Amino acid sequence: MGIVKEKYQIDHYQTIRAGFDGPVCFLQIYRPEANNTINDLVADECKDFLQTYKDSIHILVVEGLPEVFCFGADFQAIVQNLSSGKE
Repeated sequence: MGIVKEKYQIDHYQTIRAGFDGPVCFLQIYRPEANNTINDLVADECKDFLQTYKDSIHILVVEGLPEVFCFGADFQAIVQNLSSGKE
């Protein structure tokens, strides 16, 4: 029996999980409490991750949760940002 390797070794982000299996990078959107809707933090963390690991990524597999890939934009966050004066 071989060693089972954790798929998501990079876990210092709040809204994404990521890991490598050789040249293949797995990036999972991880906001189960919000049905994986995309907010500013998800976008910022994806950008940071991709910039940090761009030289190591040969194939990128973007994944969601087993229940839902992504529900789209987080409209509640958009409304909150507009209400608080953020753009």
